[in-house]
Amino acid sequence: MWEENIKTEDFADKIKGKHYPIIRYFGDPAGGGVQAQSGIGDIEIFRKKGIRVDYRRDKVSRNIANGITHMRTWFEDAAGNTHFYADPRAEKFISSFENYRYPEKKKDQRLKEEPLKDGLNDHACDASRYFWCNLFPIKSRTAGSIDW
Repeated sequence: MWEENIKTEDFADKIKGKHYPIIRYFGDPAGGGVQAQSGIGDIEIFRKKGIRVDYRRDKVSRNIANGITHMRTWFEDAAGNTHFYADPRAEKFISSFENYRYPEKKKDQRLKEEPLKDGLNDHACDASRYFWCNLFPIKSRTAGSIDW
């Protein structure tokens, strides 16, 4: 389903109206926050409609750059094996991934690790990142100590 400018309530109703056999829903951690207009967040709106949305709460998984790096391993691993395929009919979805961009680096500017939020291509890519980071969590990598 690809639809633009739809209210959260209407989107939840459309999802429920499809009667898909969905096991889990994953969402943006920011959706747990409170919106100024409604006083409740998107995830709470979904919950009120009977849809439980899971999202990672840890700092590592919520970091956009970490999530993108984690997601890239599904496209192609170090051995060159591809783990992600899209149906050719999903033209807007594929176009979003092809047009996902980072800001151009200007002279004497610190490189920004976060992609551009263009309001078009970022949505499908962000939604995919929520899926990968929730279903396949980023493992905490901490340096260990060696007992001598």
